Amino acid sequence: MSQKTWKLEELAEKSQQFLGAEGESNRIQWKPNGRQIRYYTTLGLLDKPFGGRGQGATYGPKHLLQLIAIKRLQHQGLKLSKIQPILAGLSTQKLTELLGYSQEWLEQLQTELESENDNEQDREDTEFWSVIPDVPKDEVPLVTYCHFELAPGATFVASQTALSHLDEEKRQELADELRDVWQKYKQ
Repeated sequence: MSQKTWKLEELAEKSQQFLGAEGESNRIQWKPNGRQIRYYTTLGLLDKPFGGRGQGATYGPKHLLQLIAIKRLQHQGLKLSKIQPILAGLSTQKLTELLGYSQEWLEQLQTELESENDNEQDREDTEFWSVIPDVPKDEVPLVTYCHFELAPGATFVASQTALSHLDEEKRQELADELRDVWQKYKQ
């Protein structure tokens, strides 16, 4: 069974439909384009496409999820340098969970992509994006992160959920211990 995929501009267009207009700001370019997708790939934020570079490059559902996650994390105020370690190595399932999408949503997306690829010769471009899965707005969690500045250029990031069992005093203690460890290995 062959990999079901989109071309670069199709991925950009698909992501724009899922992102909507709620993230528009002067700070970030909310709706990605092909150039931005290539840049994210160069930075390692987005997995490399299937089939190499140029006209043969294609992208799958994981790329779409990575792209949506990048934009949502940017919208929460994170810089690309802070987003990279959060997304590094996440599976399609983990990305789906991070974004608050259900497994059924992912399966529907994959089914529709297979259908699009199977019927590619029969479709008209005006109908290509007419059927997309609904984005479950009530399931998208707001993820808050704690950033511990260990030293200039060294930051430890953990989700608020991961630290929820610690009170403020324990969090400060953790930050101090992390800073001490960093100083030990920095020299």
